Amino acid sequence: MPEVMDTRPETGLPVSIVIPVYNQVEFTRTCLLALSHHTPGALYELIVVDNASTDGTQALLANVAGSFRVVRNDRNLGFARACNQGARLARGEHVLFLNNDTAPLAGWLEALLRELDAPDVGVVGAKLLYPQTGLVQHAGMAIAVEDTLPVHLFRHMDPRLPPVDESRDFEMVTGACMLIRRALFERLGGFDEGYLNGFEDVDLCLRVREAGYRVRYAPQSVVYHCEGTSEGRFDYNQANYERFKARWQGCFDAAGRLRREVAAEARKVPLAIHAPIFALGACGEEARLLAPNLGGNLAVCDTGPHSAILHRQIGAREAAALESLGSGEIASAKVHLHVGSLEAIVPAPGGYQIARTSFETAHLLPEQVTKCNQMNEIWLPTGAQVAACVRAGVRARLVKIPLGIDTERFKPGLDPLPLPMSGLPIFLGVGEWSARKGWDLLLAAWARAFSSTDRVCLLLRVHPAGHTDNPYLGSEIAIEIERALAMLGVDRGRMAPIAHLPEQLAPAAMPHLYAAAQALVCSARETRWGRSVLEAKACGLPVLALRDGDVESLAESMRRIAGEESNRSRALETPPAHESVLALMRQRLDALVKA
Repeated sequence: MPEVMDTRPETGLPVSIVIPVYNQVEFTRTCLLALSHHTPGALYELIVVDNASTDGTQALLANVAGSFRVVRNDRNLGFARACNQGARLARGEHVLFLNNDTAPLAGWLEALLRELDAPDVGVVGAKLLYPQTGLVQHAGMAIAVEDTLPVHLFRHMDPRLPPVDESRDFEMVTGACMLIRRALFERLGGFDEGYLNGFEDVDLCLRVREAGYRVRYAPQSVVYHCEGTSEGRFDYNQANYERFKARWQGCFDAAGRLRREVAAEARKVPLAIHAPIFALGACGEEARLLAPNLGGNLAVCDTGPHSAILHRQIGAREAAALESLGSGEIASAKVHLHVGSLEAIVPAPGGYQIARTSFETAHLLPEQVTKCNQMNEIWLPTGAQVAACVRAGVRARLVKIPLGIDTERFKPGLDPLPLPMSGLPIFLGVGEWSARKGWDLLLAAWARAFSSTDRVCLLLRVHPAGHTDNPYLGSEIAIEIERALAMLGVDRGRMAPIAHLPEQLAPAAMPHLYAAAQALVCSARETRWGRSVLEAKACGLPVLALRDGDVESLAESMRRIAGEESNRSRALETPPAHESVLALMRQRLDALVKA
C-alpha cells in the first residue's frame, strides 16, 4: 500500500498540480523551488507521487512547505499510473501534470488557465524550452499521417518566431506540462495505463479531441524542460508505439486532423475482458492465460487486486505486455467476459455478460445464486458445478468449459525446486488457508499417517484468505498451523515434520515445486477439481484427495505413496491443454459476437 503524507487544507484550490517522481532528486528540488517562486499559492495544491525513489527524494519531500500531499509507492508504477493515482487525490477544478525535470517561469500557470476560459477547450499545453540553449523543445505536436507517429513541431527553433509565439489549436500537446479539466479527465478514465512511460499523453489528447474538446497551445506559459531524464524513459517505446498505432491508425485526414467519427468507430470492440490480471491465486493465473489469447481486437479491464510482488516476479517485459493488452473502449463491447470469483464480479453496463468462475462447494449460497442470475451465461469447469447451479436455481445459461493448463510450463521431467527438506518424500498442499480447503482435515490425516520417526515431510504452499503481498505471510501461516493442531489436540512433537514456504513463490517456480514433491494432497471439502490438481497432474504428480471427509483413507493413501520408490510412471489423467480450452472459448465468443 502507498504511504501518504497530507498537509492540504480542507477546501480545494483551482488547480491540483501532480508531479510523478522517480529519483533525480536535484531535478525535483529545482522544480519545486521554481514552483514556489513563480506560482501564486492561492492557485494550486501540490500532489507528488514518488515511485519508490532510492536517492534523497524522500528526505526532500519531507521538508516541502505549503499545500501539498506526498504519496510514496513501494515500486515504480510508471508515468500513467502514478499520474492517475495523483489525479484521484485532486481537489482542484483542473489537474496539471508536470514532469519533475521542469522549471516553470513567472506567469506560466495563469497563462494556461486563461486558455481554459473557453468552455470548449479541454487541454492546454505550455511552451517548453531547453534550459541549456533556450531553444524550443515543445510548441505543439502533430501526427505524421503515413506512420501514425506523433512529432514535435518547431523543435530547436527560436522561441520568438511568430509560429512558435502564437496561441492556437493542435491535435496534441506534451504531458510534460499539461493542464486538463478534472471532470473531463475523470470522464475519459485518465491516462491509459497500458502505456509505460510514453505515448500516454498524446493518446489522452486525442481522446479529448474525440470527445469534442479543443487542445490548445499557450506560448505565454513558458517552462524549462530537460526532457528524457527519467530512468527507463525509452525502454518501452516500441511497444507503446504499437499500442498507439493500433488505436489511432486511419483516424486522421491528409492534413493530420483527427476524424472524430472514424476514431469513435475504430475504438469499438466486440469483446471486453474484466479480469484480475495481476492477482495471486487461481483466478489470476487464469486471467493471465486468457487475456492475451482471446483475440487482438478487445478491451481489457484489470479488476485487481494488484500484487506488486507478482508484478516483479513475472518480469518487466511480461508485465508490460499484460498492461498493454486491449486498448478498445470497454463500453462499446458487445460481449463482456468476467474472470474471477463470483464475489468480485460486477456486471458491465450493456452487452452480453459471461462469468468464467468456479465454486468451492457443491452447494451455492443465496448470494452466489443472485450473482449468477445477473449474468447471461456462466462458464464452469466441471459437470458437477453445472449440476450444482441447476439445483440452486441459477437461470443463466450454463456452459461447461474445463480449466486449461499451460502444458509447456507444467510437464513431467522438470528440475525439482531446491528445498531444505530435499531428500525426503514431500507431500505438498497448495492453496488458500480457509475452512473450505480443509487444512484441518489434512493435518489430522498427517498425524494418523506418520510419526516423528518417519522420514517424510508435509510442505504447505498456502496463503491467508484475501492475501496480497502480505509481508508477514510466513509467521501468519505458522500461527494458523499451530492453532489448527491445538484444536485437533495433536502433539506436534510426535508427528512427522510440517513445513511451509515463508514467502510468496514466483509463478515460474510452481512447476518445479510440483517436481520436488512425492504427491499433491487435496483435502478440500466436497471438491477435488481445482487448478493446483490439474497442474500437478500435468507434471505427472499423483494427487491424493479427501473423499467424503474420510481422514483415515487419506492417511492410508499417504502411507502407501510414501513407500513407493517411484510414483511418476503411473498413468495419470492428462488435464486439457490451455490451447484446446482457448479454442472452445474463441468458438463460443465468435458465435456470440456474430449473433
